[in-house]
Amino acid sequence: ILNNRINDLTEVLQKLSIDYSGAKNRLDYIKTDLDLLSSKMEIAKKDIEELKNERNNNKHLVRIKEDEQNAAEEESELILSEMGALEEEIKASKYEKDTFIKNLTELKIKEAELKQQKSSLVKSLSNTVSNENEITEKINNTIISIDKAKNDLKDNQNKESELCANITSLDNNLITLQEELKITEAGKLKQIESQGLLENHIKDCQTEISNLQNNLYKIGLQKNKYEMEVENLEFKLLDTYELSYTKALTYKNEKLVISQSVKRIEELKERIKDLGTVNVNAVIEHERLNNRYNFLKGQLEDLMTAKDSLNTIIEEITNYMESKFLSEFQTINKNFNEVFVKLFGNGSAQVVLTDKDNVLESGIDIVVKPPNKKQQNLMLMSGGERALTAIALLFGILIMKPIPFCVLDEIDSALDDSNVIRYATYLKELSGDLQFIIITHRKGSMEAADCLYGVSMEDTGASVLLSVKLEDKVC
Repeated sequence: ILNNRINDLTEVLQKLSIDYSGAKNRLDYIKTDLDLLSSKMEIAKKDIEELKNERNNNKHLVRIKEDEQNAAEEESELILSEMGALEEEIKASKYEKDTFIKNLTELKIKEAELKQQKSSLVKSLSNTVSNENEITEKINNTIISIDKAKNDLKDNQNKESELCANITSLDNNLITLQEELKITEAGKLKQIESQGLLENHIKDCQTEISNLQNNLYKIGLQKNKYEMEVENLEFKLLDTYELSYTKALTYKNEKLVISQSVKRIEELKERIKDLGTVNVNAVIEHERLNNRYNFLKGQLEDLMTAKDSLNTIIEEITNYMESKFLSEFQTINKNFNEVFVKLFGNGSAQVVLTDKDNVLESGIDIVVKPPNKKQQNLMLMSGGERALTAIALLFGILIMKPIPFCVLDEIDSALDDSNVIRYATYLKELSGDLQFIIITHRKGSMEAADCLYGVSMEDTGASVLLSVKLEDKVC
């Protein structure tokens, strides 16, 4: 659609160029007519000079015919007056020529403006679709005005042609009068008889020339007026609706109802008013935001890809952790039960997951069955039993994953003497693979140690570190 409208605008510009050429041709014709009139005026002046010279040369021969010479001089003055009128007509024609040149210059300026507007029209033509009804109505009115102005302009041009033909006829009459003037010089009697007729004819010609000049001037003014109206209407058509005259004809709708169109126009104006101020930078802003959107969209796609990759890695790690945890949990559970049996002499113990579906976030319950008792929760056992069960679980973990050394801070304080002995005995078994540092006040635990360290206060306010050798080992 835009290309079609651009082609239409190009055709309008070409037509304007043709109109400019036609105007130039008319100006050339007028200039030629002016040159012809000037040439005729010069010829008439030469004829008058020749008549005057002839009159002076033959003055001594025509003294008797002095009255006839006076009549001839009066007729010559009339011809000179007619020549003056012709000069005025020439001035008017020159004025018309200047007017045509001025209009031609304005048309050239208009052409340049149209070319400048062409690029902007390409961008804004798409906006005319929403206002098609309003534009169609106003275009019809504009087309009617343009057609009327063009018809008036055509009539004026026809009248102008008729006036030019009349001027040509008057030029011919002038030549005829000049010939008649020569004839009057040759035959004065015949001139005297026809003098009255010639004077009347000259007066009629002068009157006709004056009327024609007035009509030509008025027609020229009307022509300029209509040309200005046509230009204003075409400019309004371009400025308001961004359409050329030729393109506007395609929107002409003979079936259009004016009242409905006016109502539709008012509705569209209200809708346009409600839209508020038009953001002229909307296209640039849209392009910037679109680029930003595409950039962020690409970033989002990269992030989603990275997220999927991370989720895959997390899932793999989670599966590995669950598998590893369950494997080691079973090992700890086995070790816990074995240590529990050794420390309690009998019974059973196990750790149970509270949520088997979510192993890594599941809680742990310790379920034990002491010797000669039913299975119960750790919280239902006595303090000594709970302490010994916790020691069994700690040793089960250490067996599964040994460490360089382990510090135990009075974990045997709640045990009775028999359980302290069991605890110390098992601790002795583990000391082959692990080093233990025990903080304790229980004798049974001290007996199982390789060396003892203690603090004593021999003097008031002064502490002394003591060491005791056991089994002949140096500490």
